[in-house]
Amino acid sequence: MLRQRLLRQSGYAAYPFLSSLRPGARAQALGGPVQVGLTRIEPGQLITVVWRGKPVWVVHRTAEMLQRLSDSEWLTHLSDPLSSVRMQQPAYARNGTRSLREKYFVAIVLCTHLGRVPLFEPQPDDTRFSDKWIGGFFWMKKDKGTRASETSSGHQEVMILVKGGYTPDVIVVQKGRPVRLNFRREETASCSEMVLLPDFEQSARLPTGETVAVEFVPQKAGEYEFACQMRMLRGKLIVE
Repeated sequence: MLRQRLLRQSGYAAYPFLSSLRPGARAQALGGPVQVGLTRIEPGQLITVVWRGKPVWVVHRTAEMLQRLSDSEWLTHLSDPLSSVRMQQPAYARNGTRSLREKYFVAIVLCTHLGRVPLFEPQPDDTRFSDKWIGGFFWMKKDKGTRASETSSGHQEVMILVKGGYTPDVIVVQKGRPVRLNFRREETASCSEMVLLPDFEQSARLPTGETVAVEFVPQKAGEYEFACQMRMLRGKLIVE
């Protein structure tokens, strides 16, 4: 009897504690599904919705878009035309259109490397990108880098905005001279709350709305990465 009474009492005591661990209504709403009225999206139109704080694109493909996706001439230019790499696509999207319903393309559009968003350029034969451009999503050309400016104190200094990535994300400095990277975080996403520079044994916490300076002296020429603690946001320091 005593053992049963103790078990009941401990159970009653534990229930309020376990109940407090349940996600609140706001957390459930943020992580819940987003409903989109597909019939309202015109052929060729792209709309953006937000899911868990990330931009999601929904594109209503035209018949011309679908025809180009099945054209053997264009397929030869794709590294994985049928989405057969199992680790990169869910089972329902392992096909030539990477979609559950071929007319609609749905994707989170943040680059997992630097947090960039691509351009939507649906018109074919746009020579700004390629002589054989068939329309689609274009990632900006590789950045040659922003050269740090020299201050009166002798530092090579640059301001870096932290918002969905690092801007600029490629920085050029000279070896053997002090560097000061000023990080200003203008978002609340937990992923970007720290910046790490492991090659220089530097790290810093980045409170929202504050500018945080990271200082060091690079001794060797080369390319070095800086990143958030989850390595989802990344940048590069080029030391000459």
